[in-house]
Amino acid sequence: QVLLQLPYSRILENEADFVGLQVAAKACYDVREASAFWGKMSIIDKLREARGEAVKEPAWLSTHPSHTDRQEMIDLQMSEAIMLRDACQCPRLKSKDPRHSVWMLQKQLVQPSSKGMQLKESPGNNDQKISTESIV
Repeated sequence: QVLLQLPYSRILENEADFVGLQVAAKACYDVREASAFWGKMSIIDKLREARGEAVKEPAWLSTHPSHTDRQEMIDLQMSEAIMLRDACQCPRLKSKDPRHSVWMLQKQLVQPSSKGMQLKESPGNNDQKISTESIV
């Protein structure tokens, strides 16, 4: 099962994400939100792991791609989805890309510490704590 079914299941999940992105594009949704969603899920998982609320299973044992992998796959398909959306004569996307704030937060996350998940030191950042509630 581990060698045959689990990898196939992950392939099907990636295909479902691709089809979902196409459907969203044709329906004139902001397809960038899909990437932002999986990025937020990834951040929440990391916070839960840091607090000991969840244990990360090895990728090869999972029936689904990781949230990070899903975000990366969707980002790779993004230009095609946006072109499809444009071909459907959808209204222009907002100039503010919903992925940017997620990317910035992902770049700022560092390893868990005794104080909880911390942000890297930056101007105006005094060891801020991050909660799952502030992500969603």
